[in-house]
Amino acid sequence: MKTLFTLLAAGLFAFAATAQTPASTTKETKPAVETKTTPKYWCSQCDFSSATTGTCPTHNVSLIKEGMFFCKGDEAKATEKPGKCADGTPTARMDMGYQKKLKMEAGKTESDMPKATPPSKTKETEQPAPKK
Repeated sequence: MKTLFTLLAAGLFAFAATAQTPASTTKETKPAVETKTTPKYWCSQCDFSSATTGTCPTHNVSLIKEGMFFCKGDEAKATEKPGKCADGTPTARMDMGYQKKLKMEAGKTESDMPKATPPSKTKETEQPAPKK
């Protein structure tokens, strides 16, 4: 029994000794490497992108730098800060979320669109029968 207890204690001691982390050493850590990413320019009406500024070959509208805010139809005046368009709507941000939204809208077909139901006839819209 004594030997079993001694072996168990020795095993726990060995396990505890190897499970500990070494004391913190003052190693010099390298700063994170800064990677320069080239900005991407997107068309506001399709998923065309370019590494340089310019115009969309399909829609002939100015390409918008990713992260900029713009008004549809006035892409050339994109800004870095959000604001309002001339018609009072908020500016849209050119990012991957906007591109996903464009792709979803482009993927919809006429069968996916909700069908308009004809207006039902009510008593207000019915003409009264002529009196005889």
